Amino acid sequence: MHFNNSIKLWCWLFLLFLAITYLMISFDNGIKLESNIIKLLPVSEQQENVQNAINVVTKNIGQKTVFLIGNKNKTEALKAAELFYKKLNTSSLFSQITYSFESSKLQKLYSLYLPYKNQLLSHSQKEQLQNKNYSTFTQQALQKIYNPVSPLSSEQLENDPFFNLMNFLQNQNTLKSRLYLDNNHLMTKYKNQYFIFISADLKNDTYALHTQEKFKAFYNAAKSQIENNITNTKILSMGAIHYTIEGTDSAKKEISTIGLGSLLGIIILILIVFRSATPLILSVVSISSGVATGLAACLYFFNEIHIFTLVFGSSLIGVSIDYSFHYFSERLNFSGDSADDNTVNKKTIQHIFPAISMGMLSSVLAYMALAASPFPGLQQISVFSMIGLITAYSCVIFLYPAINFKNTPSSAPIVLKLAQPVLNKWKNINKTQLHLFIIFSISVFSSVLFFNLQSDDNIRNLHNRPEKIAAEEKLIKEAIRTNTENQFYLIQGKTAEAVLQNEERLYSLLDTLVSNNTIEAYQGSAIFTPSEKHQLTNHKLLKDAINSNDPALKNYLLNIGYSNDNIQKLIDDLNTPLIDTLNIEKWLATDLSSDAKFHWLGKSTTENPYQSIVTLYGIHDLEKLKLLKTPNDIIFVDYVDDISNTLKTYREHVNILIFSAYTFIFIILCFRYGWYKSIFIITPPLLAALSALLIAMSIGIKVNYFNSLAVILILGIGIDYSLFYAENKTRAEFTMLAILLSATTTILAFGLLALSNTPALHSFGVIVLVGISVAFLLSPMASLNSNKSFKNITPKRMQA
Repeated sequence: MHFNNSIKLWCWLFLLFLAITYLMISFDNGIKLESNIIKLLPVSEQQENVQNAINVVTKNIGQKTVFLIGNKNKTEALKAAELFYKKLNTSSLFSQITYSFESSKLQKLYSLYLPYKNQLLSHSQKEQLQNKNYSTFTQQALQKIYNPVSPLSSEQLENDPFFNLMNFLQNQNTLKSRLYLDNNHLMTKYKNQYFIFISADLKNDTYALHTQEKFKAFYNAAKSQIENNITNTKILSMGAIHYTIEGTDSAKKEISTIGLGSLLGIIILILIVFRSATPLILSVVSISSGVATGLAACLYFFNEIHIFTLVFGSSLIGVSIDYSFHYFSERLNFSGDSADDNTVNKKTIQHIFPAISMGMLSSVLAYMALAASPFPGLQQISVFSMIGLITAYSCVIFLYPAINFKNTPSSAPIVLKLAQPVLNKWKNINKTQLHLFIIFSISVFSSVLFFNLQSDDNIRNLHNRPEKIAAEEKLIKEAIRTNTENQFYLIQGKTAEAVLQNEERLYSLLDTLVSNNTIEAYQGSAIFTPSEKHQLTNHKLLKDAINSNDPALKNYLLNIGYSNDNIQKLIDDLNTPLIDTLNIEKWLATDLSSDAKFHWLGKSTTENPYQSIVTLYGIHDLEKLKLLKTPNDIIFVDYVDDISNTLKTYREHVNILIFSAYTFIFIILCFRYGWYKSIFIITPPLLAALSALLIAMSIGIKVNYFNSLAVILILGIGIDYSLFYAENKTRAEFTMLAILLSATTTILAFGLLALSNTPALHSFGVIVLVGISVAFLLSPMASLNSNKSFKNITPKRMQA
């Protein structure tokens, strides 16, 4: 080796040492491994207040986990639920657990609202008073008294003779749930089993790996123990945590399958073809250094890494090995010379340097298209792949020439023997027929795709819903009849009072949708804390009623035991000007608001500083809901649909990038090879991409953002194959050997991706699998129209 090469090698080793050291420190400090597919997407282009509302709703839904503990025997069900609750309480996993409703909590609720009893009414009470239907108003109150299970006391009757407070509290339960209160527990009977309802909020992020691991261990152990110890007990659960655990486990399995499968394929190929352990060791070093530096770069720039990046990055093995295969294959080419190993190494590098450099550059340019994307996950993939490929390339250029070894097998590999007839057919191909083939294929494939290719940008279809988890979730929803939706309304206003009034305007519109079964229910802050305007209106209605001298009201009060003095006191109280109302701050200050306080977003720095959320339940007609006309201060948010629309926008953006990338690379090729030869170089990856899309379309795969990116990858890899042929000067059979080995490992890696349970990865893998296969078959086309020929010049030592 020359001294300057030694300097370059030591510089490369030093940079690799820094990367590995940084990686070890990062692992020691604990890396953040992200598994939320939403984090792959760009920050919402919505206004700040809308994005904040989305974050609150997704966190509330994501952190909440529901449990149903069931048994045919109610006593056994309660016993099992009590045991499970104790385990929940001691697990340290949950910030809040809703299990029982003690009388003290109900008393607190009553005490909070009691001072405002004359300004809190149910919908039906308000409507009756507005219509001056005092007879129905009092009859409804009498029904409360004569109800045999009504929990009334003489004190309640004296303080609230019309049961305003009781009706108001009952009106808060807008959800048409099957749950009922029994022995201070929420319970339902479904399919001859009693189920006790328990709700728990996780302390930490659902997508954090340590949270998933702790919850999985806790839940499996608690479920198994209780179901085994208490006969016929069944524990059910639903929540985002179950999907994230399944998604993470699946991704981990696929990482090991794809990465290890590709690695095993490479090991077998190297041992069969080169019959030496040294190329195997060097290949592992090249791959490992690429993966290590790619991972280190991601952690440095993003402070975290997405599990999707690791799944995709594991396929980098099949790409980065290309440079190694070309080195080893071309070394076979020179192995018959009498020169020493250093000279052979030097000649090999000199021979492959233009091709692998152009290949690396074109691949990096293709990945840079990903870096231009606003998708954080894809930016990670881009950084991981670019740094990894550059490192693998540098390893071949700087490290490999410093290693001397004997890798010539006793006889020429069968590929070299079979390559010559194939290459001769390409050499003798009729140029006119080839021109017609290119024009016809591109024209027909493009036309068929243009008129028939369908897209699907719905993010729900990018990940799988495990059948077992989905079935259990469906069973729970049927049992309790509560179905929280992803869609909601964001309410805005310049003051807290304005927000509550806007909510009440929305409620009047939503009541119509509830009545026609468009939605089942809704919930918001104004249900628990009516606006001041609403309270003043209620107070006036009651005052007007008591001052009306309507006999129905007076007779009712006398019948329930009110004296004339009591009646006069009630009249005086209602005629006293109202000086205090229940406000949102008083309600939020109590622990009674814990389950619903997320509805109130409070104050922000936006134009309309006060905001709240109205959640929806059981949407049966989403389109009709979208058509509901609301004031500008009331915004309907369908963030899943918004993400899908964002995916559509960026898929169209990627399509422009793809066209631009092909055009840009073709222009660069023209400078080196001229326009005519450049056509033969660019055609294989172009036809490969069109063929892949055509095959994908024929098996029902629709185009989305992620598999559109596969086309960029096909360009990056496919152009490598063409360039290796274009730069070959004498012995094309060795180029074919290297490309075959490269294509085999790449196909193995992406072929395994096609077996992924995640639809986004599956479609990506299918397209790349087909594309790389076609690119390999057509790449010898790039050797046409050049001074080189396909000569059978095999080293003497390799001839049979």
